[in-house]
Amino acid sequence: MPALENIDRSSLLALVEISREINSIQDTDELLSKILQIAMQTLAAERGFILLQAPETETGFVAWLNARPIAKQFLKFCVAGGTSTVIDVGLHYTLMFMNFGGQSLSVAVGEWWSQLVGTGAIDPDKAQKLAVPILKIPTASLAIVNSFVLNRYWTFKIRDKEERGVQFARFVVV
Repeated sequence: MPALENIDRSSLLALVEISREINSIQDTDELLSKILQIAMQTLAAERGFILLQAPETETGFVAWLNARPIAKQFLKFCVAGGTSTVIDVGLHYTLMFMNFGGQSLSVAVGEWWSQLVGTGAIDPDKAQKLAVPILKIPTASLAIVNSFVLNRYWTFKIRDKEERGVQFARFVVV
């Protein structure tokens, strides 16, 4: 058993808080939830569970999960995705049909792209079709950032700032 001086202060404070909860909470589920919450907070864990010994079961153990209500989390995930879809589609169609110098922005962008790559003058229908992927880049990018931020901070409640850049890169790749 490690000497008391080798245990860091936050772990000791967590143990004191858990012992207080053991003495004050009567409901088993509420107590296990509070203990797990304290342990996860101390360890900066996103998820956790408690494995309880239960000899009368087939495996001898019962897992007690501190699962967020999955339906609520799924609903938040759907709202984040829906919001990002509305941003992407709504902004894309707004840009496609917005007037710019007497013509739609999509025609102007298509003609600009056509001149940039050296294909010369093209008719407005072709120009508009050429603009679709070009105007999709900023709208999809904004929707991706929105989805990442909403899911990270609202749906999954991740507050750790150290891994933010790595997580965003993985999010964009996936």
